[in-house]
Amino acid sequence: MTRKIELNWSKKFDFVGNLTTGPTNGSSTSFQVKAALKATYSSLFGIYMFLEDTSFEPGRRAAIESWRKSQDLATTGALKPIYIGIVKSDQRDYVERMREHHKKWIYQYHNKGQLFVKFATTYYWCKDEELPQLIEDAESVLIFEKKPYENTAKTSSYSIAEDILIINTGHHEPLPKSISSKRHF
Repeated sequence: MTRKIELNWSKKFDFVGNLTTGPTNGSSTSFQVKAALKATYSSLFGIYMFLEDTSFEPGRRAAIESWRKSQDLATTGALKPIYIGIVKSDQRDYVERMREHHKKWIYQYHNKGQLFVKFATTYYWCKDEELPQLIEDAESVLIFEKKPYENTAKTSSYSIAEDILIINTGHHEPLPKSISSKRHF
């Protein structure tokens, strides 16, 4: 049996532009999210994706690509996923996850390029108690498919109990309209 989940992706929003204080040293205490963003996403479960946009004017793009090469990161075109993550519990909501990422790695992207975020709310065909596992499985498939370089797990393999079909709707670029775990094995 193939499980199915629909991910309705938001428009991209400028991550740095939604901070009320600019983090400069990786400290999670300097990271604040604007109230409107917090109100919109704090209570939702779903999948989020950080995207890097390197489609700037040639001088800026050259500087970004040079930095990426110095860090042994693949060079990119326009929007490329650099991290895919999940929010599946009110114990670690979206804002808390952003704080965790900021403390570990987001701060290094300031002034390197434009960092965007998209959030996908879920439509699913399962029991409510199965939703956290379904979201986690969908995240695994997306990470394996796109191989974002800030993800450290699930880029070369993953395991799930049953096949899953992900249908991407809304503003899903750069993801395809659908992804099936069946094509990975």
